[in-house]
Parts: sequence; C-alpha cells; structure tokens
Amino acid sequence: MADVVVMPRMGYDMTEGTVVSWLKREGDSVTLHEVIAEIETDKAVVEIESASSGLILKIVVPAGATVPVGDTIAYIGQVGEEIEAATLATDAPLPRVSAVTTAPAAVSRPSRTTGGSKSSPVARKLAEEHGVDLSQVQGTGPAGRITKDDVLAAASGSTNISEPYAAAPSSLPLITPAAQSSAPLTPRLPGPDGSIPIGRMGQAIARRTQSTMNEAPHFYLTVRIDMTDAVAMRETINRTAPSKDRISVNDLVLKACALALAKHPVFNSTFEDDYLNVQPHVNLGIAVAMPEGLVVPAIIGCESKSVTEIAVAAKDLAERAKAGTLRQEEYTGTFSVSNLGMFGVDSFTAIIVSPQVAVLAVGEVQDATVPINGGIHIRQILYATLSTDHRAANGVEAAMFAGEIRRLLEDPSQLMPVS
Repeated sequence: MADVVVMPRMGYDMTEGTVVSWLKREGDSVTLHEVIAEIETDKAVVEIESASSGLILKIVVPAGATVPVGDTIAYIGQVGEEIEAATLATDAPLPRVSAVTTAPAAVSRPSRTTGGSKSSPVARKLAEEHGVDLSQVQGTGPAGRITKDDVLAAASGSTNISEPYAAAPSSLPLITPAAQSSAPLTPRLPGPDGSIPIGRMGQAIARRTQSTMNEAPHFYLTVRIDMTDAVAMRETINRTAPSKDRISVNDLVLKACALALAKHPVFNSTFEDDYLNVQPHVNLGIAVAMPEGLVVPAIIGCESKSVTEIAVAAKDLAERAKAGTLRQEEYTGTFSVSNLGMFGVDSFTAIIVSPQVAVLAVGEVQDATVPINGGIHIRQILYATLSTDHRAANGVEAAMFAGEIRRLLEDPSQLMPVS
C-alpha cells in the first residue's frame, strides 16, 4: 500500500495549510527525508520532507491550494503499487485555491532559483509584488539564499539588510541573542487612514495568545541569578572559539533549562485535558520576529546537546526561519525561553506558548551591589521570571524548577561536558 503524505500540523492552532510549491513531479523518485514540497501556514513557509523512499505516485493537491490539516496531499510508493480507490473518489471536495497563487501543480527543485540564485518562497512572492529582478539581488541567507529582507532592501534601494530578531508570542516582542542584530526592527507606523494592518500572521498570534491567556491560569515567580562566574566562563570560551561556535548568555540559559527539565519533567510536558503528557525530548523554543509577525521554532533534542551545539543550532534556526526553510519537526517545542536583556529590560513576564506549560523570561545581566560575608561586592545579576500554567504545576514545583536553573547557572561548570 502506498504511503500517504498529509497536510502536516505546524503548531497546535493550525487548522489548514497551503501548498506553495511541489519540488518533485509525479513519477519522480524520492529518498527518506528528502524535501518534496513547501507548505505555507499563517506563520511561515515550511519545507516538508518525505517519510519514506520511493516514487511520487500521485500529487492530490496542486500548488496554490489550501486544505485542512490531515488531508491527503500526495502518495509515495513503489513502481506498480496501487493507491486505495476510495481515496481518489471523484466526488471528494476540491481544495481551495488562492486567487493570488499562480504556481503550477508541480515544479522541480531548480525552480527555487531565479537567475542562478536560490530564493525562499516568500522572497519570490515579494519580488513579484515589487517588480524586483532576483537575478540582480545578492542573497544574505544561508549559502547565498535570497531572503525576503534582501528583496525588500532591493525594492527600497537600500544596501543595509536587517537581520532577524528572535521573539516569542508574548505581550512584548521577545528577542533572543541568537538572532540579534545591531539595529531593532523598524517601528510599525499607521497608514493614511490611521490603521496598522496586522496581517495573517499577526491575526494568528492574536488568536493564540488570547486563547492561551483565557485557558491557562498563569502565575509568575522571579529568581535572581548571580551570573558572574557564568559570564566569565563565556568570555573565556569565546576568546579562542571560532565565530560560529561562540556562545551567548542565552545559550547558557538554554543549556541550564535543558538540564533542569530533565530533573523536573513536569515542565517538559503538554497539558492534555485531565493529564500531563511528558515529552520524550527537550525541544527548546526560540522565537523569530520578522516584519510580518512571529514564529517560534525549536532546537530539537537539547537534552543531548552541549552549550556550543545549542549555540550553533540557535543561529542556524534563526537563519532558516528568516529564509523560510524551517522543518516540520521544528514546530514541536516543549519549553520556551524568551530574552529581552539586550534591550536593557530588567525583568518581564511572558505568555506561555500553548500547549506548553511554562516559559522563562530573561532580562539583562547587570552589575549590582551584593552583600557577601559582611562585605559589599559588585556582581553580575540576571532576573529570570517563570510563567507557569497552574493546572500543570503549583508554586512549590515552579520554585524548585526555577531554583535548579539558578543553581546550574551559578555553578556554570555543570553546564559543560565532563572531560
């Protein structure tokens, strides 16, 4: 029996998706984990990988069509393998096709380049809207890939390409150093009619955060963490590390969270009606803010990653979110860390990324006077606030979990692999 390819769910609130393009035609051979299509949701364009090896036997949903999550979009199998007749009934409802999409039903991988340059689906769409010739645009994404920021810069005649900002869906844009640049996102300004459109992604975020605040009874606690030794260790590591392996304070926090979650698995779970479903892996969410909205992809399997591996993965995740090449599994975060420290924010509270049960909001590392053994010393202090779903954990459990994160960061040697 042929394997069914369905419209995947990227995020708990996703109900439908659009096939942006097929990167394989019917009859083409594919291998396990090979990218076969690009899917657009309210939040991003995501590459879909094949779950098996074989041939594309049939493409059910053409490019440009929008269908519900779980609907069949294609079949993969072997030569001569049959597809269930019932699934190909002619009276089945037709997928909805967007009026603005003119992509053909199937395109080959080379169509992702224009004028010899790789480009993301969003970049190609923007280029068409703004009349930008992609062959004349210098890509700044991974491997020279042309991103939407490159297109917008070309359309405006600017040579300064802004970098992505990481953020999480909270009451404020939450930014992580993994994706920080030297200038903030441009403030949004109203149009002539005094309104500021929020777009599809903004609408999705509004629904998600409102739903989470209504459904999950949040409570908050803040811990003060002495980061003096952790900052010194980071400086020592970065002094000799190649640029790609340099770590940020946020990377240290992520590692501490990964270790603490292993000890307190209730915070690495999802709330499911009347029980907690503890997740087998620690997938730490870092959000990426773009002009049109926010996405919150996750670094997969942090329980087995070193601080350096987390740092490299965080940078890569931010770059691919900007380029529109996130993978389906990267929407399966189990816990999130949000950071506004680089903007001089002392502390703040964040909204939980449902169905997760907690999120950690991290402020700026600041010099502070601290009494130690009867004397006054200058130490580097960080305030971290844990938002917790009270249905999943109580105050004592949250205090113990936050205390474990503090303990690990105040003794940073525990964050490093044993030699």
